[in-house]
Amino acid sequence: TRLGKLVGLVTTTDALAAGVRAGMDSKDGMDGGTTIGDIMTPNPRVTRANHYLIDAAARMSQYGLRHLPVVDGDNRVIGMLSDRDVRACIGEPSRAFGEELSVSAQSLRVSHAMSSPAVTTTRQQSCTHAARAFVELKASSVPVVDDDNRLVGMVSYLDLLGAYARKISASQESSESDTQRTSEP
Repeated sequence: TRLGKLVGLVTTTDALAAGVRAGMDSKDGMDGGTTIGDIMTPNPRVTRANHYLIDAAARMSQYGLRHLPVVDGDNRVIGMLSDRDVRACIGEPSRAFGEELSVSAQSLRVSHAMSSPAVTTTRQQSCTHAARAFVELKASSVPVVDDDNRLVGMVSYLDLLGAYARKISASQESSESDTQRTSEP
C-alpha cells in the first residue's frame, strides 16, 4: 500500500511466472540443472476411481491435501481429484462430514468427480519447463510418473517456488561473498 491505498496484488501464479521469465532470461537458467525429481514429494497418497468420493474427501481433509492422484491397480495415473472437484460434487467437505449426506451423495465414487486424463510430468523434466506448464494450465499440483505412467511422486507450484527461492537466495549469498572479497584490503 502507498499512503493507505492498495496499489497492486501479487499471486503465487505471478511469482511463478516471474521465476519462469527470469529462468528463461538468465544465461544458465534458473534451473541450474534442477529437475522435477530433485524437488518432488515421493510416494504421495492416492485414491482409486472406484473409491467412495466422501472417503477420498475425508483423506484429503485428514492429511491437509488439495489433490489426490487417481491410480489403477498397477499404480498408473488415470486421473486427478482436487478439492475443487469434491466441492463441485458434494459441497464443502468439512460441512459434509458433520451432516447427513443424501444417499446419492454417499454413493458417489471418485470417478464421478475426478479430472481425466491427468496432466503428468516426469522426474527428468526441468523445473523451468514444469513451471511454464503450471502457469499455462493454471495447475497447482501434478503427478510425477515413470516411463510406464506409474506414479512416483507429486510436484506442486509450492515445490517450484521453493526451488526458485533457494536458487535466488544462493545466488544473492554468492554475490554478497564475492562483493566482500573484492572490498577487503
